Amino acid sequence: MHKRRAILTALKAQIDAIAATPFGAACKIQRVPPAQNAMPTVTLFSESETVEHTTIDAAPRPQSRALTISVNVWLRGGSDPADGQDAEIKMDDYAELVEQTLAKPAGVDDLRLVSTEYREDDADPDTYVVALTYVVDYRTTERNPF
Repeated sequence: MHKRRAILTALKAQIDAIAATPFGAACKIQRVPPAQNAMPTVTLFSESETVEHTTIDAAPRPQSRALTISVNVWLRGGSDPADGQDAEIKMDDYAELVEQTLAKPAGVDDLRLVSTEYREDDADPDTYVVALTYVVDYRTTERNPF
């Protein structure tokens, strides 16, 4: 398993531990929004990754990597404005819970939250999402994904 996938799996396991809370959201490693009947849920995926060679020596060279990860919390509201306010409160609570729970997995140099965004789903105004964007710094060796 590539180290990037191992990091996603480790973060998913941490978020799955939150599923035992009253919020009870399942976590999936996927880019697409969940089905409406599957909400509340959390999606986790890697947005991008940058790689920097740390020496000019011959291969295999050590690499420093920065992985951008998106953690999206999906909630269903309703047409009543009070439902939207209730969903927003739940999103705040869950976003705070994710921030407090996530810790850097083994083999990672740093895990940091870089942004939080609240929005309604474009396709369905009764669906709310909070996107937490993290950057994970880790190291590998060229041609060795582990």
